[in-house]
Amino acid sequence: MTEDTRVSLNLASLTEPPLRPYLSPVPTDGLLYDYEMVKEGIGRWVKWSETLDSLPQIPRDALYAEIIVPTVDTIRYSRLMQLLVTHQRSCLFVGPTGTGKSAYITVSSAPNITFLFVVRGW
Repeated sequence: MTEDTRVSLNLASLTEPPLRPYLSPVPTDGLLYDYEMVKEGIGRWVKWSETLDSLPQIPRDALYAEIIVPTVDTIRYSRLMQLLVTHQRSCLFVGPTGTGKSAYITVSSAPNITFLFVVRGW
């Protein structure tokens, strides 16, 4: 890892460098948050926005209430939720009304997964 990458990621300087160079180096364009590590072959970094380009279009006959416009955020958070559920880890989405919490769950849900919705008023 280069010194610039270490500084940009705010990593402690006490971390020992790897014994061998990384096979798939950390991208230097943008933030690490802009990428997903795809474990194919030796692994590669893919921008979330590239994943967005490969999604199917919204069908013309889709009902208005069923339309979820794919964005980098919906893809990112849906993928995170899929990983957590796949590895049997709990996840909690919090935020004000209308920020897409239910949409992320709807996009990510599989038929064999049960979700518990907890609504908490303050």
